[in-house]
Amino acid sequence: MPTRDTLDIQFHANQTVTIDGTNLAPQDAFPILRPATQADIPFLLDLRHQTMDATMIAAGKTPSDDAHLQRVLHAFESAHIVLMAEQPVGLLKVVRTAPVWDLIQIQVAPAAQGKGLGARLLRALVAEAMQSGAAVKLSVFKVNPARRLYERLGFTVTEETEDAYEMVFNNPCRVTTR
Repeated sequence: MPTRDTLDIQFHANQTVTIDGTNLAPQDAFPILRPATQADIPFLLDLRHQTMDATMIAAGKTPSDDAHLQRVLHAFESAHIVLMAEQPVGLLKVVRTAPVWDLIQIQVAPAAQGKGLGARLLRALVAEAMQSGAAVKLSVFKVNPARRLYERLGFTVTEETEDAYEMVFNNPCRVTTR
C-alpha cells in the first residue's frame, strides 16, 4: 500500500481548517477533549470491552476485566475523554515526550464509529505533533482493521511483533541531528 510523505493542513484566518482537502468549521472540526478522571473509569472499561474484545479474541488473546483495567490505568494522566454533544464517545491517550509522541490508545464507541471521528482525532494529533516537531508512534494488533486508517493517514509499519505492528508517522518538518 502506498504511503504518504506529507499531510496538507491549512489553517485559515476565519478559523476553519482544511486537512487533505476536507474543510472543517471551528464548531465541527474537532470534538471536545477533557482530561479523564477516576469517575470515567466505568465508561472507559465499557468502551474498552466494546472496542477491543472482538479484536483481542481474533488475535488469540482472552479479554478480561483485569487486563482492560490495567490498560485503562496505564498512563492515565495522559488520557482524555472524547466528547460529542457533551456526551463521552471515546478516549484519546497520548504521551507527548519529544521527539516521539506515543499514541497509547484511541478508541471510539461503536455508535460513533464510521463518521470520521477517529480520523479527525488522528489528523489533529498529527497536526499538533508537526507543530511541535515530533513524530507519533503507535502499536496496533495485526487483526485490527484500524491499521488501514493509520496507513491512510500516513503512518508506516516500522516493526512487527508476533501479534502487532509498530507504526510511526514521521514528521516531514522534524529536524533531526545525528
